[in-house]
Amino acid sequence: MIRINLLPQKESRKKRSGRQMILLFAMAIVVEIGALYLWQSSLETDLNGLKQQRNSLQQEIGKFERQIKAQKGLQGRQAILKKRYQVLKAVERPGPENLLLFLSYVLRPPSQISRQVRDIKKNLGSEEGDLNHIGWKCEWDPSHIFIKSLREASGEMMIEGVAKDLSDVAEFINRLNDTAFFTEVLLQSQRFRNDSRLKLRYIEFRLKCRVDYDGALYADMKKKG
Repeated sequence: MIRINLLPQKESRKKRSGRQMILLFAMAIVVEIGALYLWQSSLETDLNGLKQQRNSLQQEIGKFERQIKAQKGLQGRQAILKKRYQVLKAVERPGPENLLLFLSYVLRPPSQISRQVRDIKKNLGSEEGDLNHIGWKCEWDPSHIFIKSLREASGEMMIEGVAKDLSDVAEFINRLNDTAFFTEVLLQSQRFRNDSRLKLRYIEFRLKCRVDYDGALYADMKKKG
């Protein structure tokens, strides 16, 4: 009877099976390492992309900040230039001194009114240049009017003063209305007062009017001067 020993074959199969398991395990580890490497590479790529986006955004933010700073600088410069322009414009205008100059003519007696003003008034309505022909009363005494204050804002002026009687206020308003410097002259208030010390009765008045510092009469005056 022949006996065959099969034990070595079983051991050989077990060894091969063990090597296969080790090989499969090693392959699995390699695959996992490869997957981890690819995942890490992908993360690094994404991270680099985010860094580039961050740098790009920082550059854009810096650009916008410079633009905003430049714009603020331009706005500040514009405000300065605007103020300078307003100052220069105010200097170039004839200004209130010309209006006050003509107001001084209004409050002068006929004998002291310059021939220049008479010529202007003559061209406006009287061939003879006589103040009566242009609506001004030659006999009126301007000393009956005293101006206490002049306040102007946005082209509107308030005039406060005292007068001997109502006719003096009326003549003063008439003369103001007859110039190009004053328009829409209105009597806002009037009140009779008594000075017991001087035993004098007078009127306090307040006028409201529009003013034009570049009055046409003054322009004519300069042409004729």
